[in-house]
Amino acid sequence: MDNPYTSPSTEPTPVAPSLPQNSPLASLGDRFLGALIDGVIGAVIGGILMFGLVMTGLIQNMGTIGWLPMTGLVVVNFVVMMAIQFKFLKETGQTIGKKVVKTRIVTMDFKKPDIQKLIINRYGFVAALQLLPLVGKFLPLVDALMVFKDDRRCLHDMIAGTQVVKCSPGELIS
Repeated sequence: MDNPYTSPSTEPTPVAPSLPQNSPLASLGDRFLGALIDGVIGAVIGGILMFGLVMTGLIQNMGTIGWLPMTGLVVVNFVVMMAIQFKFLKETGQTIGKKVVKTRIVTMDFKKPDIQKLIINRYGFVAALQLLPLVGKFLPLVDALMVFKDDRRCLHDMIAGTQVVKCSPGELIS
């Protein structure tokens, strides 16, 4: 007689959908360089915003900026960054950094992702989490380290259901 309390003998279901064997995933170097370029753009925007706040007297001492002004700064920085990247994300699924390194964001079935889902799920959700006390300090590190998995998908990729792939020469995206 079979024991009803024994563990099942079937294989577990994979968490992420499997990719084709010849999947053109972006390399770690391409992902790093693309993120670095986009990060520099974001840092420049943030620096300009911070400089403006200091010059207008809204922030007196940089070391004592409160949670509310910091939240406002992050929100404005996010809106400006998305305004700069919007055209590229909508047309080709690329940011400026991804254009430079010739990679793009696609869904798990290699289609161009919906722009609203990209902005809200891939970028907005993670930006909002970064504002949380404690979690927000560690989230960017956890997000970045997830790129070392076999499927090279970071936390923001998993939330948005996307992946980053290398562009083929002359490739048109639907």
